[in-house]
Amino acid sequence: MESLAFTSKSLGDTFALAKAFSEVLGPESIVFLSGELGAGKTAFVQGIARALGSENPVTSPTFNLMQEYDVPSGQTIFHFDLYRIEDEDELGETGLLDVAGIEGPTFIEWGEPFQSLLGEDFFEIKIERVAEDANAEAVPKDANAESNDAAADKNNNSTVANSDHFNRLFTFSAHGKEAEKLTRGFTCKL
Repeated sequence: MESLAFTSKSLGDTFALAKAFSEVLGPESIVFLSGELGAGKTAFVQGIARALGSENPVTSPTFNLMQEYDVPSGQTIFHFDLYRIEDEDELGETGLLDVAGIEGPTFIEWGEPFQSLLGEDFFEIKIERVAEDANAEAVPKDANAESNDAAADKNNNSTVANSDHFNRLFTFSAHGKEAEKLTRGFTCKL
């Protein structure tokens, strides 16, 4: 299992990470997002959707369990929140097992109890609030850094990630050969 860690100091940094990650995603990609409430899981999916060209508003699927975001390539991004799901029977009712890894990139918040049901090839992104002086590699700044910050401000209608004076530590872990191969591509995008 390969892991990479980056510190996001702003919503723009989070969007930059999401953009780089979006460039290695395929329709079969399954991504588990973990972190406490307010860590930035939905903000990361906002960045993915924006990077892939979706104009749909991205909100947390907490109450309806699943959101779908269409992108110009014809794909659909699936975004699940399994916080209130208690067992495999309830999971089956969400539709996750019908689309994950088949219909489009699938992002799953609070899905840790169900990882084994979705195969051995997936990404896990752990997001933690950390002090400003945390020791991790900062998100590399590129020519698009200012536009990422501006886009984050423009699209910040449903998240407050990184507005609480904490940095975010993103730890990307690849599980399985295909995910590990894509992770190597991800590092080239940063």
